[in-house]
Amino acid sequence: MCKKGSMNYIKANWKGDIPLSKAFFLNFFLIHIIVAALLTMLIGPFLINIHVPLIAVSIILITTGGAQYIWAFVGVWRSSNKTKNQFFKFGSRILMLSYSIYIVIINLNEL
Repeated sequence: MCKKGSMNYIKANWKGDIPLSKAFFLNFFLIHIIVAALLTMLIGPFLINIHVPLIAVSIILITTGGAQYIWAFVGVWRSSNKTKNQFFKFGSRILMLSYSIYIVIINLNEL
């Protein structure tokens, strides 16, 4: 599967070499929640300080959270190509696409 080391794990997920269950539940679901919580805790205090431009905070949130989201999405999508179970293959894709559409709609409503 993948050799030890974080860079190898990141590459393995990107290539879809991580099992679908691990790619979905660990890389997409759990890590997504952890990254969102950490970004909220780290960036939240800056939102209170009016001296920090909101655009700078937004750029940090979008690039950090967006990079993790894309990495996890691609990993799940490519892992689903390698699974033999058609239900999990298409089910994971439908969940990923539905969640992506939901995120876009939520963010558009905040504009």
